[in-house]
Amino acid sequence: MKNTPILLTWFHDYHTFKFVKDIIPVLLEADYNVTLLTCDKTLKKQFEALHSDNLKISYYPYLRPIMRLMDNKYLRPSIWLFGWVWSFLATLRYAVVIAPRDTTPFYHMTTSWKPTLICRPALGFNDKTYIQHKFNPNISFPDVMKFTREKHGKTDSLFGGSFLKDVRGNKKLKYYTALGNLVAEFLQKLGTPKDHVFVTGNFSYEGLTPRTVKASEIEEKYFKDIDKDIYMFFSSQQYFGEAEIKSLHRIAEEISANNAYFVIKVHPKLDEKQLEKLEQWVQTFFPQTVKIIHDLKGDYNNACLIALSKAVIIEESNVGILAMHFDKPVIITDLGGKKDCEDNIFIFSGEILVCKNIEHLSEIIKSINIEENLNLIINTQQKFVRDVCFQSQSPCGHIPNILKEIVE
Repeated sequence: MKNTPILLTWFHDYHTFKFVKDIIPVLLEADYNVTLLTCDKTLKKQFEALHSDNLKISYYPYLRPIMRLMDNKYLRPSIWLFGWVWSFLATLRYAVVIAPRDTTPFYHMTTSWKPTLICRPALGFNDKTYIQHKFNPNISFPDVMKFTREKHGKTDSLFGGSFLKDVRGNKKLKYYTALGNLVAEFLQKLGTPKDHVFVTGNFSYEGLTPRTVKASEIEEKYFKDIDKDIYMFFSSQQYFGEAEIKSLHRIAEEISANNAYFVIKVHPKLDEKQLEKLEQWVQTFFPQTVKIIHDLKGDYNNACLIALSKAVIIEESNVGILAMHFDKPVIITDLGGKKDCEDNIFIFSGEILVCKNIEHLSEIIKSINIEENLNLIINTQQKFVRDVCFQSQSPCGHIPNILKEIVE
């Protein structure tokens, strides 16, 4: 509905919430009056530069130190009281609030007064646990209150922290997006009304399809002289000990033996010492067939790397879902060898993809080089990912219709 006042909360430029920047243009195009509530100076400057009459910035720099003081158990009660008053006044004149979460105190308070759409990105820990439980009943239903209860459970419960409960706050006011049908089902089992859950896909994958991603620049920079198939490993490790290096070595040997190129896209938070250790290992043993990439971040760059790959190797990263959307075979491994992949959600996408040992990896590489087998793998993956994460060229594009339903 045109000119409806919408409050969009994005307190900090947290990397998981970068998708919020894609939501704002969609709302402006739909003629909503949008106010961005933030305490991040960088976000303030970034969106002021849009110069839109329908976009305003509510900048509260003092909120950041107040949020930090929430960790002080003596100050926490008084900050709760302040937060309730502040959040009531901050949301007073808006028809709908949009937020990326409601699981921390200030996000919870700002989403408790008005109809609120929680736009949830990626698969969270509890979402993954539910998918595991769905496919394997021996895995327990997720304890959604585990992390919040362990910190300030009694204080938060006393001062209105209903994010400690399965369904957070007033059921009539809360609406949620879900990546796919399985996550929607999980939210409903927690008590969210069915008509308050909307399947949109992953907002972080906005505009990421094989047709829209242009990988030529990355190809020119990193793979200009490579004329072999590329096996892209998106590592979740932030530490490479003896066991991890040994596993990497065996994977690299097998891929090299099959006349292919092994690329390791390291975790964004990997520190310099660990990166140096990896680079030294590559230079010592595989200078011609293994490459490490550490300076490309974000889902768009991930999508480009996927587009250039023959296959994608993961541990338990959400990147596996994006690779399945790009119809790339996904190989699952566990570098540390501690879990044997048994609680990895991707194991349910088809046993053929699980690399539990180097012999199995050899079989997988041979299999995906046979077109008939490759098509079977892709079809198996598609059946799995269809319910895990809906594939949409514009997940953010669903939001105006959802808001229309909420307002009406």
